[in-house]
Amino acid sequence: KRMKEAAQLPPGTQFYYETPGFIKFTTPALQQALAMIERSPFTILASGAPSMPAALANFEIKIGDSVYRLGIGGLHSSEQRIRHIADALYSLRDVDVVSYYPKIISILRMFPHQIGEVFLTIYDGWIEVRIEYKDKGQKKKAATFKIKINGTFGKTGSKYSILYAPQMMIRTTITGQLSLLMLIEMLTRVDGISVVSANTDGVVIKCRRDLEPIRDAIVKRWEILTGFTTEANDYMALFSRDVNNYMAVKPAYTDKKGVFHPIEFKCKGAYADPGLMKNPTNGVCLDAVKAYVTDGVALEKTIRSCNDIRKFVTVRNVTGGAEWVKDTLSADTVAQKTAALLARGWSFEKSSGWYEPCGSDVPLTADGAIEQIRSEMKREHLGKAVRWYYGRGQKGHLAYVSNGNLVPRSEGARPCMELPKVLPPDIDYDWYVREARELLKDINCC
Repeated sequence: KRMKEAAQLPPGTQFYYETPGFIKFTTPALQQALAMIERSPFTILASGAPSMPAALANFEIKIGDSVYRLGIGGLHSSEQRIRHIADALYSLRDVDVVSYYPKIISILRMFPHQIGEVFLTIYDGWIEVRIEYKDKGQKKKAATFKIKINGTFGKTGSKYSILYAPQMMIRTTITGQLSLLMLIEMLTRVDGISVVSANTDGVVIKCRRDLEPIRDAIVKRWEILTGFTTEANDYMALFSRDVNNYMAVKPAYTDKKGVFHPIEFKCKGAYADPGLMKNPTNGVCLDAVKAYVTDGVALEKTIRSCNDIRKFVTVRNVTGGAEWVKDTLSADTVAQKTAALLARGWSFEKSSGWYEPCGSDVPLTADGAIEQIRSEMKREHLGKAVRWYYGRGQKGHLAYVSNGNLVPRSEGARPCMELPKVLPPDIDYDWYVREARELLKDINCC
């Protein structure tokens, strides 16, 4: 058989979003928004990716007290630095759609035409296996299939892939956003129920406790109308820097078998624990924040009592490799440059310039002398994958080998390429306390 080839769509090709029959709105604002989406053409760019129509690029929809933004990637609410606490009057519930985008593809029976319907047979099988592993608590296997499923969907936007199908990609993402807006509209029509956050495949609902049966009935009706399945988690609290950086606290509970489950956290972005998708970044600061918001433990107590060096390190991949500049020379004004040169033994003659101690007889300008000092500073090559902690009294930084630019947030870094058996004596605990305090401040808890 002839090998399948990627679909070919010339730049400038236009197409329109096709609305599934189950998408229905009752409020004029959302009805008008849907009409605008339906009449707005998507255009294939030279890269092969579809562009967002200008009318939709910065489009915002206000529902209740929240503002939602559409995008090719997904729906996003726009909260910043907020916190919500469940109490005697109100509950917080996170409602996520199970395998959302994959289920949209399955429900709408979409597939890349160059592959044919066999795509759905394979794809549906992956979805079922992933859900089965997830239900059994086999997290790593479930995560593996999640990567396969999401990666396959992602390739529908690449013109170099056999899976290339931009119309399918847009119909999937826009349907996902409109479906969530439909659920948000249904929920917020009831006084006492609000949606405090929404992101791609789920919403967080704040609900008066006496209205919880109504909330659950609305979600169930939405599932029946759309064909989706949701899963819910109750929160004790939700702390958000923004929709992509947050920390949610799940309450402790005892299951039907009498097994006690302690408090858990669902975190994203800057507040997420390291894993497949995130390198370690000052984990002790996250531990301190969690202990503070749940039990009121002082930040400094958590940080100073930690004996695990892995909790203090930052790991980063540096393109082209990094080197450790063991000292820095801050000299920008004439006075600073003069002081720096004199402190290093350089001499100055008004008629000619600056002379290096025990060095060349060729005079240099102040700028030239400063640059020479900087270039001669002791450096240590570290490689592309670097690990460091913040050391007390450290004046150096990490720099890109390729251009000498600062590796972000590496001022005061002490390389830690091999983990020591005991905690280094020069850990700058004050730096970590300040960092934890900033994390708290960003979620309105300081």
